[in-house]
Amino acid sequence: MKAKLIVLVLFIAVPAHAKQIKTVTIALDGTCNVIQLTINKNKIAALENDACATLKGVGEILKVKLPGGALTQMAIVGGAQDPSPASYPWITDFESPFVTGGHWTRIYSKDGQTVHDGGSGTYTVLDGSDPGP
Repeated sequence: MKAKLIVLVLFIAVPAHAKQIKTVTIALDGTCNVIQLTINKNKIAALENDACATLKGVGEILKVKLPGGALTQMAIVGGAQDPSPASYPWITDFESPFVTGGHWTRIYSKDGQTVHDGGSGTYTVLDGSDPGP
């Protein structure tokens, strides 16, 4: 009887863990960038390998307090991208949960001292859905 109970508990636990991982594919509007995002609770990984760029990044999903006290949720992802010269390190902020029309902003540094604007805009969800945490 104990063996059957243990098997049942493990069977129930595995699907619960699998539901924590979500995959969402987004396109940065007005660019050729298509990025696959893998979300596991509050951690996020980004992968792009298209005609536009090769990008790999990791980050976190955080709740941020805006001026005036309102809370918003953001995914902050950092990494390196080609074909940027010398694969400059970058950080991209995404509005989260991921829904079409969400906003993104990117910054980067060539020397680790000066921050440069890397663009901003909206994104479109192509595949998957993110109902939030």
